[in-house]
Amino acid sequence: MILTVEALTASVTLSDPNPVDGGWSTSVELGTSKSKAISQSQLEHIAPALKTLETAGKIAWSVAQDPALDMRAEEGTTQPLYVAGLDAATTAAAGGATLKIFGAGLLTNFTPATRVTGVTHFITYASKAGAPGNKITVAQVLGTGAIGVAVVGNAITVTLAVGGSTLTEVAAAVNAYPAAAALVIATVTGTGSTAAAALAVGYLIGGTGSTVGVKVGGKVCNITKLSDVEINVLVPALSPLVATNEAVVLVTVGPHTFFAGVLTLS
Repeated sequence: MILTVEALTASVTLSDPNPVDGGWSTSVELGTSKSKAISQSQLEHIAPALKTLETAGKIAWSVAQDPALDMRAEEGTTQPLYVAGLDAATTAAAGGATLKIFGAGLLTNFTPATRVTGVTHFITYASKAGAPGNKITVAQVLGTGAIGVAVVGNAITVTLAVGGSTLTEVAAAVNAYPAAAALVIATVTGTGSTAAAALAVGYLIGGTGSTVGVKVGGKVCNITKLSDVEINVLVPALSPLVATNEAVVLVTVGPHTFFAGVLTLS
């Protein structure tokens, strides 16, 4: 990433207070601007200082994708990868809120592996990884008790409740089971009250690229929606790890990291 800082009312010096990446600092003279490469962890460390100086009217700043790492540039196109902004300005530091991140080209060179359970009314299991998602299997089996989900490695098995389970119930059970939710997102198309059928073990297919991830305040978020223009995540509990009331939101697609904004915590 490239951080650009403009000194508006005074010269400023910024440095990483926790230089785990070997140290980072920059000085900007009054009335000038400077751009400098910065890592994800370095940005997280200095974000509070940036926001304080911005609030005081001393600087203006922005973060952009490093053109050298722009995957579209490798393909000879001109549209940049970027995150446009956040849907929520405030969320609880205790976590649990859904954060929506909007942009364009968010899944460039990334396609989730998928498996669809039917034609008209069905569940789509979409991986949270690209090519590695092709190693995930899903099965739906008939049961004799309550609906249940089990995960062994990359294998997800949904045991349908005795008497049957609806598509909505199956998708909700998968998305609520941490080990399964770490692998896939289950979504219903059609009428969710339709009964879910038994489904033999089968692999997800079509995945390309590596992984997508979102961090808020340095903590990994559970992704609940993935598309080229929108990513939804559940914000984890951030207190007491975030000393200030603000947290940096970063989106990673493979080796490429994007600054999505600073989230204000209530």
